[in-house]
Amino acid sequence: MSQMLSVRDLIEQTTGTCPAGTPIPSAALVRLQFAPRNPYAKTALSFSSRLQVQHKVQRRQLRITHPDAHFALFKYLRCLAVNLGALCYLYFCDDKAKVPIGEPGVALSTGVRGKASLAPTSSTLVATDHDLHQKGSLTPSVYFSCEIPENINQSFYRGQVTTIVNDSVFSRPIRCVMPQQW
Repeated sequence: MSQMLSVRDLIEQTTGTCPAGTPIPSAALVRLQFAPRNPYAKTALSFSSRLQVQHKVQRRQLRITHPDAHFALFKYLRCLAVNLGALCYLYFCDDKAKVPIGEPGVALSTGVRGKASLAPTSSTLVATDHDLHQKGSLTPSVYFSCEIPENINQSFYRGQVTTIVNDSVFSRPIRCVMPQQW
């Protein structure tokens, strides 16, 4: 972090190191000795760049991401929900893995190879490959409507769970499974 927070601080700290009777320039004159923020702008002609200093704003957003940052963000979200109370709803949503579906009446392989299965001796055990079904897939989605507690230390894992199966191609719900009360 910079030791000088303003031009006036720079002048005061530098004045302390100068001999008595040294003429001290004004803040405007010192500012014109700085390097311009944008050397290609027309206002850059006013700066002399004798001091390799610029006006900059300290940025705190450029921190390295922490692996546990989502825990802190989730805690802040819960605190906000408790503070707002009945003025807000808290929902948690999660899409699960895609489940491949094939053509009606045609068996679809699960992708497990070399596993022996029971089959009648009069038939051949065949199925289409799971990578080549080309018909579509379904995505189960889970929605949790959380009952917001009165205190941050109480459980947030109470509420209503709803499961919906979506068509992965058109992202439309196919069937809504009855919600469960936790």
